[in-house]
This record gives sequence, structure tokens and C-alpha cells, in this order.
Amino acid sequence: MASASGTSTRPTPRTSAASSPMAPPPPRG
Repeated sequence: MASASGTSTRPTPRTSAASSPMAPPPPRG
């Protein structure tokens, strides 16, 4: 999984899901 440092470089799965309404909700962990 991408670490905090990698989040700034590449968008996290949560950002992608939020961008696409059809995408499933991000896993909570």
C-alpha cells in the first residue's frame, strides 16, 4: 500500500474512488 510520502506523489485509491461515483467505496482500515 502507498505510504504517506507516496500519497503526495500519486493519488491514493480513496481519491480515485471519490472521483468516480461508480467506483466502490474505499476500504476502512
